[in-house]
Amino acid sequence: MIQGVLFGQEMAKLAADKAGEEWKKQALESFVNYAKANKEFMTEDVRMNSDIGVPPDKRAWGYIAVAAKKRGVVTKIGFRYSTDAASNPSPMSLWQSLIYEGDA
Repeated sequence: MIQGVLFGQEMAKLAADKAGEEWKKQALESFVNYAKANKEFMTEDVRMNSDIGVPPDKRAWGYIAVAAKKRGVVTKIGFRYSTDAASNPSPMSLWQSLIYEGDA
């Protein structure tokens, strides 16, 4: 299982690298802004509500989610099934924002 996770993270990093440094910067900013406004969400929620360009491979968003987690923006609290038909209703990480400002 761990090898599969590491492989997935490496593929996400390669996808993000292919998207470019500017895309990664904008995507992380978009993720952080979404986390400030939403208590719980999935990465696909950020992706579908982002106005930045589409990366060559959607797995790039996985790299952004892991980067946000490492920066203390979110923590994983479980899984939820994807609503994106292209994801074949797969279980996806459910994030809890650690920077949510909605109740302030």
